[in-house]
Amino acid sequence: MIRRATAFAKREAKTIIKFVVVGGTSFIVYIGAYTLQSRFLFPGAPDEARVIMNVAASCLSVLFNYLAHRFWTYRAKETNIQQIAWYAFVAGSVTFLQTFLFWIGHVVLGLFDYLVILLVGMICACYTFLMHRYFTFRPRSGG
Repeated sequence: MIRRATAFAKREAKTIIKFVVVGGTSFIVYIGAYTLQSRFLFPGAPDEARVIMNVAASCLSVLFNYLAHRFWTYRAKETNIQQIAWYAFVAGSVTFLQTFLFWIGHVVLGLFDYLVILLVGMICACYTFLMHRYFTFRPRSGG
């Protein structure tokens, strides 16, 4: 198993580095949007409202993320309905996963919101990389 993981990392090193750069930049977009809302625009909002702020920040970050991955990380040659559908599925499912885990961590368990964002972000990054690599942006044969 370790050999397979090492071989995968070597084979995908360039793509992984690009994914991390885009992911890091996307995280800055996300955390910036969340911070703007939760600390400056609506600083006294209840925890439940922060869940909504988390979703809004996620949506902005998803748009940036798609464009950066489409044109730079995976250099998809063309955009087709299947690619858009897969991206929408991954974006929707990761947004649901991120929102659910944020709610569990921050609202239910009472953990510091930024700690929850960091931990959940790591989990979601692994899921997103694999889904995009093997489904969303994989080269398709035929038309």
